[in-house]
Amino acid sequence: DLACFNDGSLEFCLPRNNPEIQGIVFSEFPKVTCFNSGEFTGRVGCQPDHQILCLYHINPAADCVADNHQAMTEAAWKQVCRLSLNDAIEKIAATWYP
Repeated sequence: DLACFNDGSLEFCLPRNNPEIQGIVFSEFPKVTCFNSGEFTGRVGCQPDHQILCLYHINPAADCVADNHQAMTEAAWKQVCRLSLNDAIEKIAATWYP
């Protein structure tokens, strides 16, 4: 399990001009932030004309297994699984900056 083997976030795209979907995600998942500028497409390949890149931030101390900082805790996995159920989210990937 390598879900925590990243640089601190998981990334996904949300519809650019849909405040309803954005509001649902932000209220249910306070760890999410998004880039509204359209400059970033991320590893998930957001389409800047109609999508924004969003990050679900991972706190290693709370979200990763203590003896293996590459694996997410069950509670963290449940949050990511809930996030993935949003129909507007097509793909979730680990951020990784070389």
